[in-house]
Amino acid sequence: MTKTTASSTNTKKTQSSVQKKSTDIPKSSNPTEKQVKRTKTDSTTSTESQAKKAKANSPTKIENPSKKAKTPATSSSETGEDKSKTDATPPQEQTVQTESQLIQISTDKNALLEAIELVKAGISNNPAYPILGMILLELETEKQRLKLRSYNYEFGFSTEIEAGITGKGSIALPAALFYAILRKFPMGECLLTLQTNDEATDEIVAKLSLKEQPDNFFEIRGLPGNQYPEYPTVSPTTVMACFSGDFLISIFNGSLFAASNEETKRVLTGTHFLLSYNPDKKLTTLKTFTTDGHRMVFSEGMTKDQSTLDEPVSLTIPVKALRELQKHLLPSDQIKLYLSENLCRFQWGLNELVSRTIEGAYPDCENVINEILSQSSHSFTCQRGQLQDTLERFLILCTKSERVMKMKIESEKDYLSISQKDVARGQESIPIENFTGKPLKLLYNVNYLLEIIKAIPNDTIILHLGNSPTDATLITPSINSSHSLAVHLKYLLAPLA
Repeated sequence: MTKTTASSTNTKKTQSSVQKKSTDIPKSSNPTEKQVKRTKTDSTTSTESQAKKAKANSPTKIENPSKKAKTPATSSSETGEDKSKTDATPPQEQTVQTESQLIQISTDKNALLEAIELVKAGISNNPAYPILGMILLELETEKQRLKLRSYNYEFGFSTEIEAGITGKGSIALPAALFYAILRKFPMGECLLTLQTNDEATDEIVAKLSLKEQPDNFFEIRGLPGNQYPEYPTVSPTTVMACFSGDFLISIFNGSLFAASNEETKRVLTGTHFLLSYNPDKKLTTLKTFTTDGHRMVFSEGMTKDQSTLDEPVSLTIPVKALRELQKHLLPSDQIKLYLSENLCRFQWGLNELVSRTIEGAYPDCENVINEILSQSSHSFTCQRGQLQDTLERFLILCTKSERVMKMKIESEKDYLSISQKDVARGQESIPIENFTGKPLKLLYNVNYLLEIIKAIPNDTIILHLGNSPTDATLITPSINSSHSLAVHLKYLLAPLA
């Protein structure tokens, strides 16, 4: 029994030893799937290890980040493209080029010069951006007309002239340089040549020459027209009022000087317009008010031109824009006024001025003037020319800081005595008429009073005085009999305390 058990035990040990050895020997000569995978893994690991060693032993290469591909690379077999063609065209050169075109503009030198002279009035002396120191030339190929524009974000001018045009587009050119060169050009037909494209963003060189002498030329650097500020538009469908040129010139000559130059008093840098229409009489009434706080001008006039006003309209227009308009109006011009929200447009012929209006409440000048007139207890009449000559002589004696003049009214002698003491001393007397009231002594700023006297077109003026030296003085001209529908002007001047 014991022997049999021991023999059995030895037999099991022998079998176990045989099985253990058999695990170290492949079962067959063909590798199994697990063995293949393990072999591949070992091979890959060995390859990566060798690559890392080779990389460690090789010099480091610095890559340019700009050359890194932004999209995954595709093989030539996937795209079906010829690899040689792809390599021949660098990525940075694969840009879409717009078709360039040659533009030529031919027009009369004088017509172009007059157009630039008008349009450059809308350019500030010190523009905030270079583009605002330029004028925009727009080509209307179908109409064969050249449109010129300027805009300074407050107001702008526009006009158009006949021109022979080939091509289309627009260009902005430096106004001062363009105008200065053209002024010195000989008489004849000018030719403006430039090459551009619709998507141009760089400088454009315009060549200016006479059409008969193309070899003699000047080149002016400009910018594409699409960089110019958008020009404001006012709908031309509704005409608010029509005025003659001499009507507006009379108002502007007599009032614009009284506006303030201080931007802190923004609303006082403009002239306030009040428009109303009487359909029964078919009369349009225009009242304007201008003041800087020291003097005030009120004008009133009527015109028989048709109007579409249903109710009174008021707006304040920058005096800067009106002064430029005043320079370019002729008495024979017919001006149409269009209004929209925060914008107004004056149009005469092919010319126009577009201006933004000034927001804010304007002082009630009409009530102030009427109140002063009702309280006036002194008045006299004198010759405007005599008073102007006297004031101009006294202005010579005044310094810039002290322009004070004393005016003494003597009822017994019917004389107005004016005296001034500063570096030198002067005294003059001029005759007056129709004096009512008692003698007064007043102090005025000579410059303010002189500007008012110069603005009055009539030969005779009337001065209305208050009861005390501190009351404002109202100055009115006689009625202008040369116009059936006159422009009436009233001036208010505050004396010095």
